[in-house]
Amino acid sequence: MTSVVIDHLETQYLNNSKVGIAYIYFNYKRAEEQSIDKLLLNLLKQLSQRQDSVPSCVTELYMKHVRNRTRPSRREITSSLSAVAALYSRIFIVVDAIDECQSGDCRSTFLNELFQLRDLNANIFATSRPIFDIETDFKNANSIILEIKASDEDVKRYLEGKIDASGVTVLKRNRGAIITKISEVASGMFLLAHLLFESIRDERRFGVINRILENAAAGPAAYDYAYENAMIRIRDTNDGDSRNLALRIISWITCASRPLKTAELLHALAIEVEGPKDAENELDEANILEINDVVSLCTGLVKAGEETDVVRLVHYTTQEYFDRTWHQWFPDAHRDIAISCVTYMSYNTFKSGPCLGYYPLEKRRMSKPLYEYAVENWAHHTHIASKGSESSLEREPLVLKFLQNDNLRMSCVQVRLWREDLDGVWFYPERMPAIPFVVYEGLLSLVVPLLEMGADIEAQDWQGRTALIWAAENGYEATTKFLVDKGADTEVKDRYFDRAPLSWAAENGHEAVVRCLVESGSNMETMCRRGRTALLWAARNDQDAIVRLLVGMGADIKVKDKFGETALILAAQNGSEAAVRVLEELMSNLSLPQYY
Repeated sequence: MTSVVIDHLETQYLNNSKVGIAYIYFNYKRAEEQSIDKLLLNLLKQLSQRQDSVPSCVTELYMKHVRNRTRPSRREITSSLSAVAALYSRIFIVVDAIDECQSGDCRSTFLNELFQLRDLNANIFATSRPIFDIETDFKNANSIILEIKASDEDVKRYLEGKIDASGVTVLKRNRGAIITKISEVASGMFLLAHLLFESIRDERRFGVINRILENAAAGPAAYDYAYENAMIRIRDTNDGDSRNLALRIISWITCASRPLKTAELLHALAIEVEGPKDAENELDEANILEINDVVSLCTGLVKAGEETDVVRLVHYTTQEYFDRTWHQWFPDAHRDIAISCVTYMSYNTFKSGPCLGYYPLEKRRMSKPLYEYAVENWAHHTHIASKGSESSLEREPLVLKFLQNDNLRMSCVQVRLWREDLDGVWFYPERMPAIPFVVYEGLLSLVVPLLEMGADIEAQDWQGRTALIWAAENGYEATTKFLVDKGADTEVKDRYFDRAPLSWAAENGHEAVVRCLVESGSNMETMCRRGRTALLWAARNDQDAIVRLLVGMGADIKVKDKFGETALILAAQNGSEAAVRVLEELMSNLSLPQYY
């Protein structure tokens, strides 16, 4: 429905520069990417792009933060958004599935910002499941709320068409009873009517058909019944290849950490983990399915969206069902996906190492559309497989072989860490040994076998970072403790920033890691090339709990960096209000003058 609304607006106001149009599609699998600031920046970007030139307020905001390598504050974003919105005589903002926005402060804050734009002639269209909090927010904003629901007559006409198209005699002969029963259970929900019809479409005995429909519960439970029946039919099919493919399709869509594009899913399904020897070296493109076949194999549970090029489960209730029951239907899903990702990352395409330019890198990513997903998520699936009932991957030969291949690993690192930064610089990694690589990915379980195979615990990447620095920066407490116990150097500094592990942990607020490092002998007064200790970095980044912890453990609160700046000065300069309050309290207890 949302795409129809957007198409209508784009057509209606195609040549009207005074009308702004922006839209957002929410998806619960992208919750981390859909923070308040990113959502508002997305709207700002869309409205700015519809202007003949970039609005001056946006240019000024960009120049300010590109110089300082900082991100704009919420206040700056909303101010710029209001300024750009004021350039239009009318604005349409379309929001799909607002219920899939993170609940709590994120959703309510986003809605509040949207409602404020109505004062600038903004019209808002949003879709959602019937959730009390969301309905209340819109009612309080004096919005019109409509329930979209099919009539019984619409459902009956739909079923008439399906029965006629089936050509099945038993369905035609008993159409009256079948349509009546399905309509009663579906209660105006096309999806449920579709699923129930799919559950009887291949039956040829009316007694079996009648029993299936009689057992179908009304209300929300009817969905679970329909989904379970669909999965039983897939599981019990005589065609083993179709069964296995259908289960793989649904497991990938269900367990993927984000929605998959069509090309990504088709490549995922073409991977042969236990195929011929050549299958380890390159994808056999003859195994790539047609998307229509993918959809038809899954008995109505999967749909391919033309407007978004994303393959997804047919309904939010389908996703909720498999979120609850995936262990029942495909218990080894995360292990299988992890192995598939590593297999894909091990293809010959990537054995030449990182690309030497932006365009070769883009060409590589286009030719292997699943690569970016595999690179970004193989560790996620490996981690879930290792901590669940699925067999661990820490001794899997394929994984260890991949980690020991410098070119494969560096190709992965190039895409994993590559970001087009504010200056348009693309990323070419010179070095990322196996140990810091797996620690960066958060996979402590793989550190042990790599050390046993002779990997160097002090190996440094292209920035001079060791595994311990990566663990400290990312807050991996267990990994930090393990590496320290194995003798990792706690005073090692990276080459680029000249900072020790404690400094990184303090800046990022990882209290348990800070405590572990200090108790293991890390020097709290170690300075980087700017003369900043861990305390100064914590104060600058508003880590008030870390400031209190370090001072309590003996850190020098009076220390100054090479520019004469104390912890309090750095905190004040960077708007670190909580850190300022803690420092003032601690200094008053020590009877120190406030300029410290």
